[in-house]
Amino acid sequence: MLPNSYIQSMYINPQQQVAPLPFGYNSNTPTKPVYQPQPPIETEYQVKVQPEPQREEIIVQQPMPNKIVTIVKPKKHSYLIDWLLYILPIAFFIIVLLIMALIFAYKVKHLNPEGAHNTLETLKNNLQMAPIEDIVVATQSTSAVGHNVIPHFTHDQVECPNGYGRTHLGQWDGVQSGCICENGDISHSLTCFYKSNCKKVKSHESIFFTTWQQKQYCTKIFTEWKPLQGATCETSYQQCGSICVPSTKNCPLSGLIKDNSRTNDRNAIKIGTDNYIKLFENSSPIISIEVVPGIGQDDSSPCYNHKLNPQFQSAKYYPLAKRPEIGCDNFEDLQSHRLTLNTFSARQTYQQNGLTNVLSQLPFYENYEDNEDTYALEAIKKISINSNEFCQKLSPKDIDQITKSGQKVYNSERALSLIIIISVGIVLFLVPILYLMKNRIFQWMDMTEFHQPKFLCAIALIIAILCIALGAVFISEVDGKNGLREHNSQFSKYLEKNCFPDEGLELAITKVNQFAKNTYFHTYSLIIAAFYVSIIFIILLIIFVAYQYFAHKSFFDNPWTSRQQEYSEFH
Repeated sequence: MLPNSYIQSMYINPQQQVAPLPFGYNSNTPTKPVYQPQPPIETEYQVKVQPEPQREEIIVQQPMPNKIVTIVKPKKHSYLIDWLLYILPIAFFIIVLLIMALIFAYKVKHLNPEGAHNTLETLKNNLQMAPIEDIVVATQSTSAVGHNVIPHFTHDQVECPNGYGRTHLGQWDGVQSGCICENGDISHSLTCFYKSNCKKVKSHESIFFTTWQQKQYCTKIFTEWKPLQGATCETSYQQCGSICVPSTKNCPLSGLIKDNSRTNDRNAIKIGTDNYIKLFENSSPIISIEVVPGIGQDDSSPCYNHKLNPQFQSAKYYPLAKRPEIGCDNFEDLQSHRLTLNTFSARQTYQQNGLTNVLSQLPFYENYEDNEDTYALEAIKKISINSNEFCQKLSPKDIDQITKSGQKVYNSERALSLIIIISVGIVLFLVPILYLMKNRIFQWMDMTEFHQPKFLCAIALIIAILCIALGAVFISEVDGKNGLREHNSQFSKYLEKNCFPDEGLELAITKVNQFAKNTYFHTYSLIIAAFYVSIIFIILLIIFVAYQYFAHKSFFDNPWTSRQQEYSEFH
């Protein structure tokens, strides 16, 4: 605080100097009083604080009742059941790994029945396809004529009579993605960047053939037909080969005879450069018209194994084709069930069906193209099963049963065993790593809180379920030394009665059943062993978990964690 003398000096001129008067004023001139500021007057305030009287605090002590105090006392060792729940899944993994390793070792002796399955699928599709009632040449639409469109580019500019539909004459199957080199080597597309003289190929979907020698065709499908069941057709139906049709209708299209002298015949049709007479007789009906590689003679018919294509004359094929023209396998082809009409250049067939630009963009395609290669136009007939009464009971559903049964056994063994062995191998690799990390604390996870028995038992339970599923498939589908159950109950008699006209069909059924027999002799016992081991594991797991809960009211505790035991004392 400033002293009073200093404050007063702010208002009193220490040298008593007088300010000069303004012009026209003298000392006698009266003036108005001038306000002079005065120093502040000091004021004292005194506040007396009266002390508050102290209050007496009365403490009432109450007697404490007797109570039970729970004392937690650490136990030196964990429970044995915790170690059992930790060791049980590891032991299960080791046993399953050994079993699956033996299964993979025996797989080299198995026959892959994929070709047999494809053959039986071809038979099934053939038997259930509706026959063709009639075929005519498509007419050019008026819009196409008005615009003067070139004929082989009028794929969408044709018209069919009422009740007819445009005919698909097979298809170009497309290519798969990959890397192709100039010397013909192929590999995955990701490997193309470091290979010289190699180019990447993009996949391309299939394209239907609709034009044959600058003409398109329309077909009418026969809808009112039934498969022949027994020796004869039922009342009000007549037999047409292996099918029955209403008596009021003619038989479906059953043949095409080349006859260039009867161009004006009512049943004549121009196919390519030749004239054909349509037949509607009591014989196996025609179900499709297809373009097939080759010249339409021996080894130039659709393959029973529908994943393959007949060869061209040059035996060349594009390596990345989805269905390469490498020829049929041991299951042969439909040679006895086809009629060859005529042939045409493969290059011109591609051109007339709009494939020229697509093929020109395929790397190195010109190396696999030959001017001598041709396509053949073939009429495919319905496969005729032997005519005895027992064989006529064969239906597409029966064929589908044996096909699915064989595929189920093969696919389940291949897929599930692979999943099981990979999963078990990974888990057994992680077991020692997790054990060494049991006391580590990471930023992303506290391993001391991670219940390893719970993790191992959960994975083991999944593996056990997969093993049980695999075993259930084999128990339900494989009939001991006899092969497939579906085969034993039905197809063994079909083979005995010689119901199938082609050796390829008999071979396919035999191969599917032979795979089941090989499976029984080599891997059946191992898969059944894994089946029962899995059931035993699940039972033991349930017992151990229940015992652990009743022992110390917890689940899947780490066995290396010291257990704490609670007991009560009275105080």
